[in-house]
Amino acid sequence: MEKLLLSLLGLQTVMGTGHWCEHRTQERVEQVLSPRLQLEVRCSEVYQYNTQGWRLDVDRMRVKHGGDDGIALYYKQQGSEASCFMYKPPEIQSQMLNKTARACCEGWGGPRCSEAVGVRGQCYSTWNCVEFPGVHNSSLMPMEQCCSTLWGLSWRNASDHTCLSCTYTLLPDSQTSPLMRFGLPGSASVPQSSATCMSWGGVHYRTFDRKHFHFQGSCTYLLASSTDGTWAVYIRVSVHWLGDFVFVESGLGVRVKFDLVNTVYLTVTAEHMAATRGLCGIYNNNADDDFTTTGGSVSQYAASFGNSWKVPDQHSEGCSDAAELGHSCDVTGGTALRQEAESVCRRLLENPFTHCHPQLDPAAYIDTCLYLFCSLPAKEREGAVCDTLASYARECAQQHIILMWRTPTLCDRVCPRGQVFSDCISSCPPSCTSPQPPAAMGQCRDECVGGCECPPGLYFHQGSLCSLGQWQCTGEKCAAECALMGGLQVTTFDKKRYSLLGSDCSFIAVEVSHV
Repeated sequence: MEKLLLSLLGLQTVMGTGHWCEHRTQERVEQVLSPRLQLEVRCSEVYQYNTQGWRLDVDRMRVKHGGDDGIALYYKQQGSEASCFMYKPPEIQSQMLNKTARACCEGWGGPRCSEAVGVRGQCYSTWNCVEFPGVHNSSLMPMEQCCSTLWGLSWRNASDHTCLSCTYTLLPDSQTSPLMRFGLPGSASVPQSSATCMSWGGVHYRTFDRKHFHFQGSCTYLLASSTDGTWAVYIRVSVHWLGDFVFVESGLGVRVKFDLVNTVYLTVTAEHMAATRGLCGIYNNNADDDFTTTGGSVSQYAASFGNSWKVPDQHSEGCSDAAELGHSCDVTGGTALRQEAESVCRRLLENPFTHCHPQLDPAAYIDTCLYLFCSLPAKEREGAVCDTLASYARECAQQHIILMWRTPTLCDRVCPRGQVFSDCISSCPPSCTSPQPPAAMGQCRDECVGGCECPPGLYFHQGSLCSLGQWQCTGEKCAAECALMGGLQVTTFDKKRYSLLGSDCSFIAVEVSHV
């Protein structure tokens, strides 16, 4: 029976001294389908090529023109005649291969796998071994195993019944997080084509390299910029707007998405690797240097790091630096408040959020939920909790895991005119004038935004919902739109995109042709 169970679990015992097992694992192997491509185009066409998968080759530009200052001088001298180097990354196909490794069976260690490891006990998904139905495991396990799971928050020794909370680690930025920092099952390190920095709640940030921290600043700060000064994004946390997500995208591989309230996403492509600075940190897949200040040193504290990126302007005159106060649930000193926060924030450990745990560790989001709940007035706590749950759901949606988590009693959103709310709707929904999804529809859905949309089978038309029975949609030619963004980026009536250089000149946007 033991061998049968091990076989079903993907383990096989090995004959010999001690408790050895063969673990079947998977290894990722990559194959290059097409090599890296390079070309030289007019800089005015960079945006058009960028939409086709080409990227600006900043390194070649620096070599040719002698660094960033040389590039800036070249642009100034050549104007619309300037040319830029572009490249298209190699196309790589990856596949998983089965691999067998020999190691100690679970619960055994030592050089011969003959030594029992760990005192056994009960694992709980509550902080203080609080008994509720379904909050603990059915079998005993070591404390190390309990605290390395996504849901284990406390552990009770089966021998002396002592309750221990899972270890809290004091991070350099004085932020505490549960000990949930082990590799997820089946996860592998895969080179990313882009990275996203995010901020929500007005005080929480996650860098390009996925380092989470809290910063309670009240001035204007540099969220991120390139080291050569070609682009920059600023944030002033005291501003309050209303509305849904708005996208701002350039041909430089930089995209900003914000909800005009307190949630911001900043995405950069791989050509900006090791060339960013600001509150979003240095994008280099190394979170250890993300707290690099304006002076080039790495700070140990989030407050001193954030204060260094303060931008002087008319809104920041007289504003003081933020202080390093530690975790708000610890500073308040109220046990009742922390227990209330834990009872609310533990929703991230329940269904349907558990479906996303293998892809996205909820530990940092739980910690942020606790921090916001303990630091805000009572009337603002519910909104902060909902923002945190929504941020986790949106990140899951980017992994193609859609969570239907809102209920009439939890962060409910009411939509007008019979529409339904979703944390992942299309940014270009079908309408009666265009009922068939365009070719780029998949890309629209990949870029998730929260908002209201029509139920399946219904379309939005002139402020109302319509069905095919009421509005007979046909394939006739419909009205078209030409867009000019910032005076430089142009999208024609037929959706062709290009850039214009030469803002000192006058152009004809459109005129009637009698040909």
